[in-house]
Amino acid sequence: MTVVKRQAQSPSGVSSEVEVLKALKSLFEHHKALDEKVRERLRVSLERVSALEEELTAANQEIVALREQNAHLQRKVASGEGGDDLLEGSEAHQKLHGKRLSNGSLESAREASQVVELQDLLEKQNYELAQMKERMSSLSSRVSEVEQELETARKDLIKSEEMNNKYQRDIKEVKAHTHSLVRAVC
Repeated sequence: MTVVKRQAQSPSGVSSEVEVLKALKSLFEHHKALDEKVRERLRVSLERVSALEEELTAANQEIVALREQNAHLQRKVASGEGGDDLLEGSEAHQKLHGKRLSNGSLESAREASQVVELQDLLEKQNYELAQMKERMSSLSSRVSEVEQELETARKDLIKSEEMNNKYQRDIKEVKAHTHSLVRAVC
């Protein structure tokens, strides 16, 4: 009687196990695809962050250089030393800011506006960098979640495979027992 009940339940149990295995395999493949997408987005975000950090470093260096030049020029103007020796060794700066005031010094208002522009650019890049870091953090946490889900799915798959193997062994035992009973009866 027990054998008959197990035999009657086993086929439906096996098919449901097969369905569960198929579903788990599909889930595993879906998580694998999601994992690949998230990793690609993370890679792109990291590259963008690196590029923004490089731009930020370059902008910071340029601002420091311009502030030093501005301070140097302001000291020269304040001390009354105008003239051509203000920009010795700085031909690029002279080409960029070649306009001179009536007293012979460079136009400092233009330099100040350029410093303000660079500061605005720096603030914008700092904001973008902060956004990218926040997005990267979000993506990293999502990757962790997906990895955890993937690990759970793997564990479920292993359990299902073990159960499937157990059910198949039980089926073989039942078939062997059934055959032995049939032979004994015949």
